[in-house]
Amino acid sequence: MPKNLKKWRKRVKEKSVPDVAAKIASLLKCDDFFCLWLKGPLGAGKTTMAGDILRYFGLASRTPVTSPTFTYLNEYKIEGKWYAHLDFYRLGDGALSDPAVILGDRPFAGLLIEWPEKLLEKHADKSLLEPTHILEISYTEMESERLFEFSEK
Repeated sequence: MPKNLKKWRKRVKEKSVPDVAAKIASLLKCDDFFCLWLKGPLGAGKTTMAGDILRYFGLASRTPVTSPTFTYLNEYKIEGKWYAHLDFYRLGDGALSDPAVILGDRPFAGLLIEWPEKLLEKHADKSLLEPTHILEISYTEMESERLFEFSEK
């Protein structure tokens, strides 16, 4: 196992989710480029996590961060860098023949991708959206808690 692999699990109450986002964002910000896969069931907090990470990067608190479920992509320019928030939950047959089309030519500093497994079901080649990091969010037996499992590739 490589020495630089960062991997951890943390169980937290909902009020501490921004602290988890700050920890993850600080790791992501060290990279020139990142692709974070956000995995978990509906309602687990993937969009909330994306918003908290973007706010840590400097996104204004008044700027809404919503799930791009129907548009696939929301873009944010923060301190001169572009970030993409993608959601492939509603990706259907033939809906997106080439994932590169959705990103266009913009030089993104980071990608936050919800439901990446839906893209993999439709496209075997994941090279364009290969994760540098993965965050899995799970429910726990306590309604007000979540389990976060983070790994760096």
